[in-house]
Amino acid sequence: MTLTATTPPCTAPNDWPTLRALPGDTSQQVFRACLTALARPGMVTRLPAGCVPDSVPAVVAPVLALTDLMTPLTGLDAAEVPGAREAADLLARVTGAKVREPARARFALAFAESAEMTDLSLGSHWSPEFGALLCQRVTGLGDTTAPNDRPALRLRLTGPGVKVNADLTVTGLTPRFVELRAGVGGPITPSGNAPRSCWTAWRCLVTGWTTWWASSQAACDSASRSPRRWPPIPRCCSSTSRRRAWTPR
Repeated sequence: MTLTATTPPCTAPNDWPTLRALPGDTSQQVFRACLTALARPGMVTRLPAGCVPDSVPAVVAPVLALTDLMTPLTGLDAAEVPGAREAADLLARVTGAKVREPARARFALAFAESAEMTDLSLGSHWSPEFGALLCQRVTGLGDTTAPNDRPALRLRLTGPGVKVNADLTVTGLTPRFVELRAGVGGPITPSGNAPRSCWTAWRCLVTGWTTWWASSQAACDSASRSPRRWPPIPRCCSSTSRRRAWTPR
C-alpha cells in the first residue's frame, strides 16, 4: 500500500520536529483512508491535511495511526535514501510498537526501493494476519504521465476491489520494485509450517468461533469425518464432529 499527501524532501529523522501520537479524530481519518486504499486497489486516497508536520514524509502517518505494542514494526533502508530504520525506532517510541527484523514485522516503512523488502512475510492462506503491510514513500500517485526526468512505474491493476482494471502511475519507483515484490519471502505460521495433521491444526489454528481440537493423536485418528470444509484434513476432531456412542455401565 502506498499513501502520500505531500512530497517534502526526505530529511533525516533526527532533523524532524518532535512527533506525537495522532489525535483520535485524525487517527480515524487516516485509518479510513488506509482502509479505502486497501479495499479499492488503484484508487488514490488523501490523508488529512496536517496529520504530520510538513518536514515529515506523509508515509509516516499510517504507521502512527495503525501501529501499537501488538504490531511489530521494521524499517527498510536503501543505499540512496537511508534513515528508515532510524525512523522506525523513533515511531516505536511514539506508538509503543516493537521493532523487529523484517521477517517478523507486521508493518514496514521504506523511503525508497529497498532490497530488504524480500525478507518481509506474505502470510499464508492459513494465517493471513502474519503478512506485512509495506508503507512505501513515493513522489507522486495518479493516472497521468510522470515527468520525463523522474523514474516512474506504470501499473494496470485487476482483481478483487477493481471493477475491470485500474491504471496507476507511481512516480519515484522503477520496475525493480516489481521484481523485489515478486521475491518477497515465504509465509510464516506459528508452528513454522502449514498444518499437516489434525493435531497440528489444534495447536495453531483457530478460525471464527470454531476451534479445532484433539485430546490426543490417537483420539484424532479415530474421530469421525468432520462436515466442515476447512481445514482440508481427511479425519479431524472438532466441535462439529459426531459424538461417539455411549452406553452407561
